[in-house]
Amino acid sequence: PRAEDLEPGERLFQQVYRPNMRVADFPEDEQTDQEEPDNFPKKRRGKAEWLAANQELKKDPAYGKKWVLDPRKSGPKKKRWAVGEVVDEVQDIDKDASRLRTMYKRPRFDWKDAQKDDLRTEAMSGKMAAIGNDEVWISKFLSHSGVCSRRRVKELVLQGRITVNGDVIQDPVLKIDPKKDTVAVDGKVQNLRTLDELVWVMLNKPKDILSTLEDPAGRKTVADLVPFARARRLVPIGRLERNSTGIILLTNDYEWHTVLAHPRYEMPKRYRVTVYNGAPDSQRMQALQTGLHLPDEGRPCLPLEELEVLQNDRRLGMATLGFVMKEGKYRQILRMFEFIGHPIRAVKRTQIGLVRLDKELKAGEYRMLTPKEIRRLKGSTILKKPLGDPIARAKKTENVFSGSEDDIEFDELDRPQSRTGKLPHGRRREGDGTPRGSRRGLKALKAEEEEPQEASLQGLRALEDSAYREGGASGPEQDDWETSWIQQLDEMSKRTR
Repeated sequence: PRAEDLEPGERLFQQVYRPNMRVADFPEDEQTDQEEPDNFPKKRRGKAEWLAANQELKKDPAYGKKWVLDPRKSGPKKKRWAVGEVVDEVQDIDKDASRLRTMYKRPRFDWKDAQKDDLRTEAMSGKMAAIGNDEVWISKFLSHSGVCSRRRVKELVLQGRITVNGDVIQDPVLKIDPKKDTVAVDGKVQNLRTLDELVWVMLNKPKDILSTLEDPAGRKTVADLVPFARARRLVPIGRLERNSTGIILLTNDYEWHTVLAHPRYEMPKRYRVTVYNGAPDSQRMQALQTGLHLPDEGRPCLPLEELEVLQNDRRLGMATLGFVMKEGKYRQILRMFEFIGHPIRAVKRTQIGLVRLDKELKAGEYRMLTPKEIRRLKGSTILKKPLGDPIARAKKTENVFSGSEDDIEFDELDRPQSRTGKLPHGRRREGDGTPRGSRRGLKALKAEEEEPQEASLQGLRALEDSAYREGGASGPEQDDWETSWIQQLDEMSKRTR
């Protein structure tokens, strides 16, 4: 039952945190009556079945041993018994099996699907289907066979060019069993792409190169820098603007392309940008860190994480900033910094996920990703399910803490991050100790030190008028990148509580 007499913070603790506490974390007088909740994470799982099977296999003395003949001393005419030596290939076998497991790893969001995968060393082979042998839709089958995209499968079906077990199909919504069914396009039998055919490429994109495979205008694309990109049907992960540089990944493993490129999975990407008009002041930096609302966008952009000033050249009036971004709208970086009055001079992406740009790669060069880099890119065995719009999730959490909303699930809780009082690199302080250009921050700090006053309608109107005067706005319709009066009202309400 909901306790109406509790404060918002106590109610949130009772609903969210307390059900997920261990018995040992309760007070001593409550430990005897408490039991572990049903939804509390259980003990760590034991070893996977395929790991136990591999350990049993290695107990065989003959495992991984190979007899190599000596051609100088072996033969029917020289000696009766062949002469040679025993070569231990266990390390090579384990290394190849580890590579195949890395390629075979699929995006899994629960343990039920992950437990079906047979990852034993004896079962792994480079000729295995990359997406497994379970039933799949015919659009996915032909896409992973390298025939065409999923959208074009419907056209081929309507044209009568696809046959299954010799019969022309007329319905594009059809499931295929790769172990039993034979699929052909224009009379040519199609097979799923194998593990040995999967390719992961790291490219250091230079300027004046498009992040696509084909361009109607005839301009150079990334396919011109990677010779086998069109033959292997590689697609870029995370596009870059024409004049932007840095790391870009190409692969023909289309399942992971969606997970790594779609904003709902929040794959972090690190950028390094050079802007004009010097380093942004603290208010503009705060606007970028809290989520900038561009005039032509329906909702605010996701906040920039780990935003810092790496270099500030006051003589030339240019600064270099570094940050992490989890989405990529159309020309988003250029539009954000132009909106705050700092046009972009150069953009370079230095990292995608946990994979950094190889410093030895020159502009226009590429290389294959190592199995270790692929594992770091794919992440853990069970991926975190996307929780929807992060802006709406953060707003819901803020409403719960403020008391305007009561119910929230534990997975929906957006935990507040700790903030430090350090200034970005290259910023100086005034004589009174405040950051340069942060006079409003000093006023807010003094207001917090004063005794909290009860909120009133007159105070709200005065706060609104002062916000418009300081921001130079003429009305509520005009966008203001500084702290809005609504946010100031929320902070004042929190202080009164």
